[in-house]
Amino acid sequence: FKRIRIQFGISSKEYAKSLGHGLNTMGSGAGRSGSFFFSTNDKRFILKSISKTETTTLMHLLQSYENHINTNVNTLLTRFFGLYTMKVSGKKCRFVVMNNVFQSTTPDESYDLKGSTVNRSTMSPDEARGHPGTVMKDMDLDKQLQLNRQLR
Repeated sequence: FKRIRIQFGISSKEYAKSLGHGLNTMGSGAGRSGSFFFSTNDKRFILKSISKTETTTLMHLLQSYENHINTNVNTLLTRFFGLYTMKVSGKKCRFVVMNNVFQSTTPDESYDLKGSTVNRSTMSPDEARGHPGTVMKDMDLDKQLQLNRQLR
C-alpha cells in the first residue's frame, strides 16, 4: 500500500498526519453489508469496515490492482491506500483506507453502482433527489453520463 500511496503522491508523513487527527462518523450499518464509514478530519480519506472475506480478497488482488493503477493512472477504480486490523473490545475490526472523491465538493447526487439490476433501486429518483445525502442505486440512474477526461 505504501507504493500505491507514493504512486498518487501521498507521503507517509502526510498519510499518518491525516489518519492521526481523528475521524468523523459518516454512517454505520448502511446497506446490506453493515459496513461502518468514517472520514478523516481533513476529509482526505474514507475508512470503511470490511469483512474477513473482503480482506482476503483485497490482499489476493493487491498485486494485480497495483499493476493496473501503475499502467492506468486515470483509472476510475477506487484508490485503496491501506488495510488494517485492530481489536475493539476483544473483537477484530478490519478496515480499508480509500481516497475521498468528495474531499472538496458536495455532490448533487450520489450513486452506489454495482453493475447489477437485482435489488438495485432505492425510492424513485425524483423522491431521492428531494432527500440530500440519499445514495441511489443502479436502477435509479435515469440519464446518460459522460466523463470528461480532465475531471477524473
